[in-house]
Amino acid sequence: MVKPRVTTWAPPKKNWVVLNTDGAMFQNQMAGCEGVIRDCKGNWFCGFNKGLGRCSMLITELWGILEGTGIINRINANNNRHTIILIQTSHNRATRTFKDYNTVSLAMDGICAMYERKLKELNPAVRNLSYDITDLYNFIDGLADMSALVYDSSILAYLPYDREWIKQQTFQHLKKLAH
Repeated sequence: MVKPRVTTWAPPKKNWVVLNTDGAMFQNQMAGCEGVIRDCKGNWFCGFNKGLGRCSMLITELWGILEGTGIINRINANNNRHTIILIQTSHNRATRTFKDYNTVSLAMDGICAMYERKLKELNPAVRNLSYDITDLYNFIDGLADMSALVYDSSILAYLPYDREWIKQQTFQHLKKLAH
């Protein structure tokens, strides 16, 4: 017998909002997404829904995330470079995930931190790990897939970027940190 899984809502940090989304597909393959944005006290801030026509469940779920984060970014015009990193660590579709960051720079920090966690996992006895840009590039290239969606406030939409762009951005970011 399978036990039901209990899911609970946790409020975000003070002065933050949380986005909950869902996608649905009907028997006729027509799909849609919806979401709600709540403040740190759980109060409803705004909601949305969007008909998507025919598409896969993955696309439906991603549209929900894109619509919701787009609304949040339009509300917060100062945060005009919100970045979503889409990752698939292996060829197993279940490893698909995303991480979002307030800026491109924080996203590049996040990618470096992800690699550093992997290094520590592979080398638990080593106290001080070091790597060069080639090692980081090999890690990025070794993922089944990695791409970025970066919010562009001039068109109120996310622009997609590939793995090569991410590698260029990590290099530029680390170069700035070194100076």
